Amino acid sequence: GIDGFAWDVELLLAAKKTLEPELLHKTGDIAFQAGRHDTAVWCYEKLAEIQPHNLPVRGNLAHIYTFILRDLEKAAVQFRALHKLEPGNTAHTFNLAICLAQLFHPAESLELYDELCRQEVPIIQVVLGRAQLHHSLGHPEEAMGSLNPFRDRFWDDPAFLMAYMSTAY
Repeated sequence: GIDGFAWDVELLLAAKKTLEPELLHKTGDIAFQAGRHDTAVWCYEKLAEIQPHNLPVRGNLAHIYTFILRDLEKAAVQFRALHKLEPGNTAHTFNLAICLAQLFHPAESLELYDELCRQEVPIIQVVLGRAQLHHSLGHPEEAMGSLNPFRDRFWDDPAFLMAYMSTAY
């Protein structure tokens, strides 16, 4: 209601005035839950300036930019920060690879996919993503070559089999 809106405005004004990290975070969370994504982004961006190593805030920004605002350039900034902060986190690496592929940065994306595929136990989505990127670049031989080392491991998976067959033909 009106009271909730007034309270949100008061909270935002206090966050803007004080730039207190806890208040910025809380205001961003409340704004996000209320669907006020512009306010949430403002709070989270300010908080990321103050606390550049804040993983949850970087994750929130990446999510908002990717799935709500559809701004992949800004999402990539957050995915890069997450990847830099936690280079061993495969989810950050994978999300950055996908984002870069969608932004038409295939070389950088393939580097990340290659890194992920060198892991002891890569997930199938990584293997298929790399092959799909090779294929979309008009390199079916590289796509096939990137799938072959994983044939034994993923042959029983219908997604792998479909990707393998569509790449082969």
